[in-house]
Amino acid sequence: MSRSRAAWSLSLLMAVAAPTTAMAQRARSLAAGQDFTCALLDDATVRCWGENDDGQIGDGSTRVAWRPAPVAGLSQVAAIAAGRRHACAVLEDGTARCWGDNEHGQLGDGTEIDRSAPVVVRDLRGAIAIGAGDAHTCAVLRDGSMRCWGSNGSGQLGRGAPWGTSKTRTTPTSEGPMRLPERSTTPVRVPGVRRVWRVELGRQRTCAVQRTGAIAAARDGAVRCWGLVAASSDARRAPAATPTPRVVPRAPPSDDAALACSVGGDGGVSCTGRPFGGARALGEEPPVQTRPFVLRGARDVTQVVVSAQHGCVVDRSGRVRCWGHNHRGQLADGSVPMRSAPAPVLGLARAVELAVGGRHACARLDDGGVRCWGENQWRQIEPGSSADRIAPTAIAISGATQISAGAAHTCARVRGGTVRCWGWNERGQLGDGSRSDAPGPVEVAGLDHVAEVRCGSEHTCARRVDGTVRCWGRNEHAQLGDGTHRDRVAPVVVRAVSDAVELVVGSIRACARRRDGTTACWGFAPPALGRATRIALGSLFACALDARGALRCFDEGGPGDATPAITAHFADVSALTAGARHACVLAAGRVHCAGHAEHGELGDGTTVARASFAVVPGLVDVVEVVAGGYQTCARRRDGTAHCWGANESSQLGDGSAAFRAELVDVRW
Repeated sequence: MSRSRAAWSLSLLMAVAAPTTAMAQRARSLAAGQDFTCALLDDATVRCWGENDDGQIGDGSTRVAWRPAPVAGLSQVAAIAAGRRHACAVLEDGTARCWGDNEHGQLGDGTEIDRSAPVVVRDLRGAIAIGAGDAHTCAVLRDGSMRCWGSNGSGQLGRGAPWGTSKTRTTPTSEGPMRLPERSTTPVRVPGVRRVWRVELGRQRTCAVQRTGAIAAARDGAVRCWGLVAASSDARRAPAATPTPRVVPRAPPSDDAALACSVGGDGGVSCTGRPFGGARALGEEPPVQTRPFVLRGARDVTQVVVSAQHGCVVDRSGRVRCWGHNHRGQLADGSVPMRSAPAPVLGLARAVELAVGGRHACARLDDGGVRCWGENQWRQIEPGSSADRIAPTAIAISGATQISAGAAHTCARVRGGTVRCWGWNERGQLGDGSRSDAPGPVEVAGLDHVAEVRCGSEHTCARRVDGTVRCWGRNEHAQLGDGTHRDRVAPVVVRAVSDAVELVVGSIRACARRRDGTTACWGFAPPALGRATRIALGSLFACALDARGALRCFDEGGPGDATPAITAHFADVSALTAGARHACVLAAGRVHCAGHAEHGELGDGTTVARASFAVVPGLVDVVEVVAGGYQTCARRRDGTAHCWGANESSQLGDGSAAFRAELVDVRW
């Protein structure tokens, strides 16, 4: 990753001070990436300097270039562009070459392999201009049309966003979300855009300047933007701006929690972190809860589960209570759109296990039955209708021994060791050999002797009693572990894992702990966890604790950035949990947290990040701790619960929506 500012300043000083052939010439144009710079020289060659961890210098190596280095084999260059960690050049013959980071296919060579030297952009002829964004690239052709390639997570390729719609929506449409490719590794035509003479790319958006008259000039250009476009007021500040095509993406349902909670041996719960989603102004950060708060009245709790928008607990008597957003009926209390304190789930008793999905929840009962409630758009609760369910609804399944929920699907292990799944199946996450949403629980094909099943956002994994692991569903980020990026509608074997004893599955990655204490991880930015007795995964944070009490945590700021960030040593550890960019460990009844703290998720009363673990003040006799994206909650031995962090959607359960800097109780 990037060097320090001092090292970068030194590299620039050396580049300027050292006389080279490149500096003796005149630069025709410059292009700057995140941590590197390139120059197109008078002799139509290109030289780059700076950071080179992804090969963005193009000299055939990944060594930092302290001086401008020639881009290997590149000549007769007409134009250049630099993205975040990749660069591209248009040649005089109208073809293009790219090099550097290629995780999202932004080099256009049909692969996702990083290149330290230029490769030919496939199927591109007649290019006259080029632009590079964070992880996508676009070229203007002589006929005024455009071709783009790379990431399309926000619709920046001009072909619609995977989860976007042409209008901003706060709830899913009746037709369901658009599901278009999230990337293209080769150029694709941008439809409806003509007479382009200049292109500008931002991090996740694209803008084209079009001719409106016979002469192309700045005053004569119409600007069209698409992707993650700024608010309309920003768009109006551009000359002759038009908001079309304009794609405002809607995030897919996610199983990543935005709140972190823990249950203590006394049955109490405490939480911390960012709010449960909710509407807020563009770019506005929610208030944060910087110290743990207690879920008031949370006694005898046996499990707490949280999603991005709501949370639920079950107590020893089998009663379930939920709080947070309720716009899809996910609280099952039959009333208000949102609750700031836990309320009983109506008509539900004898629950022994909970599973929370994107906007739905399920409970496993002591007799092996399953009840679900909340969003039902993809019939993840009841097959006969897509109407949301505001009360627990029986699922046609018996003998369930364990349940897990994804973004919009649910799976259950049943007696005998088989698995049945139901709900959304666009990516094959139900594992029945099809992509059709299930009319009810369907048996996962060819899977038996299952010891554990875990759902990711749009994929599912199961650990068999023999220690092997099978996964199925979405595989764009290699989260199925079969060595490919192909979606699978039936289980495939995870490679090189034959002795797993524990399975941890995140939205787009997974890890298995082996019998010898080592871990195997696969999917998006899998961390090198090494040997471990406990592991924890957040969306950008991962931790491993070995048998000697040595703890290593990795702050994964981006793909491939998995260097150890925090190390510590603990004795008598009983729980380890990781949020988006922080982690907490429970040792001897006290909670210790470290990592990022912009949302107050460390519980130390500040929003200052820590590179060492510190005890959460005012919190003792804790028996359980859990972390979500930006929150943490803890349960104490007396059954009380405490949470801290943001509280925009009243997700702290204290009866308010106000920022809390001290421990607060969850009110029942």
